[in-house]
Amino acid sequence: MRLSLLITALCLFFLSDSLAANYRLNTNHINSIFDSALDITDRLFQIPAELPNYYVEVESDQKPSYLIAAALAIGEVALPSVVYAVWFMATLFTGGIGIILLPAAVIVSSVLSNPYHRYYLGTGNNNFRVSLLYCITVNGFGLLNIADAIFLFAAKSDDATYIENGDFIMWKDAAKSF
Repeated sequence: MRLSLLITALCLFFLSDSLAANYRLNTNHINSIFDSALDITDRLFQIPAELPNYYVEVESDQKPSYLIAAALAIGEVALPSVVYAVWFMATLFTGGIGIILLPAAVIVSSVLSNPYHRYYLGTGNNNFRVSLLYCITVNGFGLLNIADAIFLFAAKSDDATYIENGDFIMWKDAAKSF
């Protein structure tokens, strides 16, 4: 078996090498094509004088909504579960073909389980640290998002405890008061 594979591979190698010898590159023709081409590089890097404003100015007294952040936290728990449930059903109905979809399910669920509620509320200058800790602990072993959602639902709208909070456990100070 190995010998036949080796012979086939050698035959294909020599056949492709002999066919490649029939092709010649006409550099004069290629140079003439480049000489007659229109140069558009100066147009690619022109910045218009006035760029459209896609950003909305937020007044300084507006704060993010805790209800939206709590809904994001619950979604970060529920949506990856739905992805794995769909993958499991695809595996059941298609047999072994569903196993091929596992890496895609893992990637999609990991993207969906980012701490978006923390990005929404702000983490000061600690976005990378908070994201890394959420990733390493797999969202606090799945419980941190649920606890975040509970504390955000219970938070008063005029309380700014959780906004721009750079702590990994954003409610640790609020938990002491219970």
